[in-house]
Amino acid sequence: YLILLILGTAFWGISFSVTKIGVATGSLYVFLVYRLALATIILSVFFAKYFKKTDSKSMIGGIMLSLPLTFGIILQTKGLEYLPASQCTFIAGICVILVPMLKWMLYKTVFSSKIWMASLIALLGLSIISISDGLTINQGTIYVILGTIGFSIYLIMVEKQKDKREIITTIVPMFAASTAICLIFALTDNQHNW
Repeated sequence: YLILLILGTAFWGISFSVTKIGVATGSLYVFLVYRLALATIILSVFFAKYFKKTDSKSMIGGIMLSLPLTFGIILQTKGLEYLPASQCTFIAGICVILVPMLKWMLYKTVFSSKIWMASLIALLGLSIISISDGLTINQGTIYVILGTIGFSIYLIMVEKQKDKREIITTIVPMFAASTAICLIFALTDNQHNW
């Protein structure tokens, strides 16, 4: 799992640069429809054996998880229109400190000083890697911060969902619902170019 976590983090960081290129000339919603639909198809193949375990609770859980995930992705992608990808990566990385803060505020979860120190070190390392030309503060910053809050809420909801039932059965419904949400936005976007 540690190797998968490292790979996932690497792909997540790289995705900001790729996404910035992908949305440069068209609708971010169309880009996200393709991205999320592809994820849904690929994950459907990998998790096909779990379909028989997918029930209405899994579907509802997936839809509930899709809401903060989708709006987090949309807002962070919107922020890329105004900010360099490296700065978006840094702001999105604030979730390493935001998740424990939200869990502490909402659920009174107590974390050891080791967790806080590790979060701060990770954030410091990310700032060294990401911020080479200084920070730009504009409306893109607000979009990415709001998207990071959405993504942090998503991470907390995943943890809560995992405690209730097998989380794997919610993955495909979650990505399918995210695709549907972005499709609705794409169809109403006058910049859409399929």
